[in-house]
Order: sequence, then C-alpha cells, then structure tokens
Amino acid sequence: MKTNLLIIALFAIGFVANAQTNGTLTVTTTTSTPGSGSGYDPENVLAIWVQNSTGALVNTMLYNTRNSNSTATDLTTWYGVIGSHWSTTAATLATYTKTNADAVTGATNTSYGAKTCYWGKTVNISAIADGVYTVKMEILCNKVAVGSTGHKIVAYTFTKGGASATGALSGSAQTCFSNTVVSWVPKTTGIDEIKLASLYSVYPNPTKSNIYVTGGDINGIEIFTISGKSLLKTNQQNLNMAQLPKGIYLAQIYTDKGVFVKKIEKE
Repeated sequence: MKTNLLIIALFAIGFVANAQTNGTLTVTTTTSTPGSGSGYDPENVLAIWVQNSTGALVNTMLYNTRNSNSTATDLTTWYGVIGSHWSTTAATLATYTKTNADAVTGATNTSYGAKTCYWGKTVNISAIADGVYTVKMEILCNKVAVGSTGHKIVAYTFTKGGASATGALSGSAQTCFSNTVVSWVPKTTGIDEIKLASLYSVYPNPTKSNIYVTGGDINGIEIFTISGKSLLKTNQQNLNMAQLPKGIYLAQIYTDKGVFVKKIEKE
C-alpha cells in the first residue's frame, strides 16, 4: 500500500512539474525618456522579451531598432540573449523572435508612448513548460552602459500556469517605463473543459452592478479587460462591477475543476 501511494505521489509530482498551459501574456507599458544626456533623444530603441528561470531566451515579444546598423547591439542585455541569432534580414525573423507570430517589430522609435505586445495571443504556447518566467524591457536613447543616463532596463516575473497571474516588479523600478502591466491569462480548450465550463454561469448578464456565479467548488472570480488587464478580484461567488465603465469584460472563474472564462457585458 505504501509503495502504491509513493508511486501515485511521484506521478503527481512529475505531472505538475511538467504541466503545460496555453494562454496569453499581455505586456503594456508607456515609455518616456531614460535621460538622454548627449544621446539621440527622442529617438530610442526598445526591446521586450521573455526569459526562463535559467536566463535563456524564450521569446522576443517586441523590438524597435534599425535592422541595417549597429543599434541592435546597443541593446546589450537583449542582445546578450539574442545576439547569436541576430540577422539584418527579415527572412530570419522567426529565429530571433522564436516562433511567436505575435511579435511586434519595427524601426527605431522616433518618439515615446504606449506599447502593447503579446505572447501566445495567436500562437499556441502550450508546448512551453509552466513555471516562473521573467519579462524584461530595455530602452536606450544614448549609447552608454545599462543603468547610465540614457539606457535603462526593468524586469517583471510572472508564473505561466493554469491560473491568471500578474507580473511582479523584480529589482528597481524605472521612471521611463510607466503604467506597466504584465498579465498572464490561461486558455481553456478541449471538449471536456467545454463540458465543465457549462456547469458554471454568470448572472445577470448584461449587468449594471453585481454579478453572481453559479456552480460548485468555486474559489473566486476575477474580472479582466478584453486585452487581459486584471481589474477586480474576490474569493466570493459574487462581485460588484458598478464602478467599471460600460463595456465587455471577461470573468475568470477559479474552481476546483479548473479555471473558466465567461464574457460579461456591463451596462
């Protein structure tokens, strides 16, 4: 009996360790000058990418840098993980962005402003093992060392898995990256999950204020924007949305059977 329990426990540990979840990572941030000094501000180069726990590149989500000159190598932290794959030709785009069709690429920025990029929005990333990952953002408007005036980097860690997660700042904040949100939202797919999802419902829908979730073993509700930004969260089966503007939202329902998403209209 003890042997059987040990085998079951080891199997469970192995299963969890190798879990793989499909989903979407959304990164939004607003850039501003990192302090140009004698640099080429307001022109700036920018990269946003995902690394695993060993520091290896998983995916380049965004880069804005001239392909025809050395500004790519000026992004020294990003280039440190991508450099051996760098090419000046568009033909190798899939190599240094890995397999992410969601990647945003372009020439050197001529100004600062809001940036949004995704990992897994149109590409199935369930082949990537669940676990802790780091999103790094690097910007420069002056060819100097990282941390100096005109060259800054910031990092956020998040957990890719079966539950929604918001990235946590790792290290120092940088004023040149503001309004930053790193949001992981898993996707539920498959016939069995569709059947399970049908066991849960949200009402009233549309709603003007409170929503209620029916179904068993519910641990909480979280409200997201369509773009994946977390707005409200509760460990109850009801939630007040009165303070949110009119529009379409996603209600993520956390249960013992899994995580399920329902679309809600706020009137």
